[in-house]
Amino acid sequence: MKQKGALFTTKALANLSLLTALSIILSRVLGISVPIAGYTALKINFSAVPLILSGICWGPAAGFMSGAVADVVGYMLNPAGGAYFPGFTLSTALCGFIPGVIFRCLRSNKKAYNFKFLNAILAILLIAGAVAIFIYHGQHMNNGLISPKHRLLYGYTAVLGGLALAYMFLLFFPKAKGKDIHSLYSLDKIFFAVVLSQITTSLILNTWFLSIIFSKGFLFFLPARILNTLFMIPVYTLIIHALLKREIIKNL
Repeated sequence: MKQKGALFTTKALANLSLLTALSIILSRVLGISVPIAGYTALKINFSAVPLILSGICWGPAAGFMSGAVADVVGYMLNPAGGAYFPGFTLSTALCGFIPGVIFRCLRSNKKAYNFKFLNAILAILLIAGAVAIFIYHGQHMNNGLISPKHRLLYGYTAVLGGLALAYMFLLFFPKAKGKDIHSLYSLDKIFFAVVLSQITTSLILNTWFLSIIFSKGFLFFLPARILNTLFMIPVYTLIIHALLKREIIKNL
């Protein structure tokens, strides 16, 4: 599937509107809010999938526009009890913009890149960082998410170990068939785009914005959010790869 034509054609705008509306529904209607120590600081949903698809298929400008509109319009329809914060609009816009930039660069360079090794390094760093953060909380926080004697520390570490195995399976076990390894939409390229997008937006920017809003330290919210991000990255990757591989959105 090739990148669509001009961004501001009637068809392109209609398709982007559809994906933006889908993102709003997934976020504001079907999303699940999970409190962290009494603060509504974590939302589990699939709203990033349509935004990433917008960026991949129509370019960074389309991804940025879809994300920004989705956050602003979504807030107007369902503010979820909180005040509007422009930082979240920026991070939502970047969610579609970053994959758009990556795939635009891949399209402009005809060389066949394999991101498996780089993805493995990113996955190891994420898992190692998550373990280090949980250990830090276990040693330094008495009233936070994990206390020094709290056995949940071992449970979280076990979950992270399971996620590490899942990442390694996702990165190395699937054998590409036919032209998939050389395809623009191969699993390793999509994973790379999703990882950079989610680390930048969900893990770094949104956690920072939450620390500003609730006047809490960055590390206060980070353990639960990094666990959620680690879980959602492979889920997003598999969904987007399946949609692009089967060209489900080809005729949008």
